Amino acid sequence: MNKYQYAFDKLSKLTSPDAEQSYELEVRGADYYHELLDTLYDLVEKETATTPDIEGDGYYKGELVYDTWICPRCGTRYEIDYDDYEYCPKCGQHIDLDSLEQECEDTEDEE
Repeated sequence: MNKYQYAFDKLSKLTSPDAEQSYELEVRGADYYHELLDTLYDLVEKETATTPDIEGDGYYKGELVYDTWICPRCGTRYEIDYDDYEYCPKCGQHIDLDSLEQECEDTEDEE
């Protein structure tokens, strides 16, 4: 069971905790509850599609070529025309490919 499933299972049972869970809450206190919430918040953030940063590292016919997108979560770099991932292969961050395409078009229009 991964940490997200664990946190979800624990939080879903807190609405009517059994004796063991009640004891665990008393012993570990509010920090335990917030730790579970933080874990789930991390999952929600990871599943929310975000626009990656883009950068260019070369020129073609005197114009900067934007050919790299950067994962906003882990900073891993990928090639725009070759690495079309819906999720970052390294950290699992959901990538908004539509906004990436729009951002590339906007930067080309500015030049």
